[in-house]
Amino acid sequence: MINVLIDGNYIFHKTFGVFGGYGSKNPGDVLKSENEQSMFIRKISTDLCSSLRSIPTGGKLVFAADSRSWRKDVEIEGGGYKSNRVKDDEVDWTIFYDLLGSYGDHLEKMGFIFSKVNGAEGDDLLYFWADYLTSKGEDCIIISGDKDLHQLARWNNENWTIVWNANSKNNVLSIPEGWREEWLDKNEQASIFEMGSAMNPDKEKLKVFINKMQVNEINPRDFIFTKMLVGDKGDAVPGIWEIESGSRTQRITPKKAESILESLKQSKWANSPFSDLIEDSEFLDWATGFSLRLLKDIDSTENRQKAASNLQRNYKLMWLDKEVIPSDVIEDTIDELKRGISLPRKSITLDRVKILEGTSWIAKQNAPSQFDPFKNY
Repeated sequence: MINVLIDGNYIFHKTFGVFGGYGSKNPGDVLKSENEQSMFIRKISTDLCSSLRSIPTGGKLVFAADSRSWRKDVEIEGGGYKSNRVKDDEVDWTIFYDLLGSYGDHLEKMGFIFSKVNGAEGDDLLYFWADYLTSKGEDCIIISGDKDLHQLARWNNENWTIVWNANSKNNVLSIPEGWREEWLDKNEQASIFEMGSAMNPDKEKLKVFINKMQVNEINPRDFIFTKMLVGDKGDAVPGIWEIESGSRTQRITPKKAESILESLKQSKWANSPFSDLIEDSEFLDWATGFSLRLLKDIDSTENRQKAASNLQRNYKLMWLDKEVIPSDVIEDTIDELKRGISLPRKSITLDRVKILEGTSWIAKQNAPSQFDPFKNY
């Protein structure tokens, strides 16, 4: 069974970017009238239903949303997690987030699971849902354009998660290494008693689907290691090391990070999981020394220790795993999974109009007078 996990915040922000004209817009102005809010939600539903009709949807449909993140309490020099996001008091996002919550509540009435937990980002919820469902022998497709989520393209024993960016201008599918050979294109032996193993409609649909896009194979450990070295400007997370040189700041670039990764692949730690590496003082000493020398900075014990601390901080902020998420967030998320799983199963429509039935977001359409058979009576 294939489940679909949807990054609600990404979908809403992507659509608002189009709806608001890509500029720095105040949602309070762009979505100020009920008519504009209805058009916005109809656009969300049109795109979502179109995406869902392209892929197998026989399992659960989970729509995940952010709450204030526990990562905001992690100390970062020069600011904090996502401290670069808009904070202008004149920009009121209340309408935007109220609409997101209302839409999620409505989707749950229509048979989806609307998942939200205090302290957890949508990324955390998508990780937990994928981890749980694959541990139960099911597969998952995550819909999101957030590159941080590429790390969730993983195997869990024989089950998998893949991540799809459904943006028409950047149509990319991230898959775990070996997914095509070991699952999608693998020919199952069939017998006259069990033809289902050879005739898998989900596979056939995905084979057609995958031919329409760019496909990237992901090694989660290597992906996140590179990201931790470089940092994430979008989330205001600096890289492992930075030095001021005149008016410029030198840091580990993706190209430099790739050279460190290539050396890692040739080392004795080539196959070590990151949960072991991040606690290995010898590895941290090697990685930080390599980084300092690449930047031509002083390779001292003090600098290595500071760089190691930065690497561990980025590991905590970027790696989606139970090892780094606070226990209280984990407990609340497990309760949310239990709640979602306990919901009664419903037949879900993927019609862009019917999915909004019972709401004020549906456009009121009046038939043109020339089609009124009683207009002259």
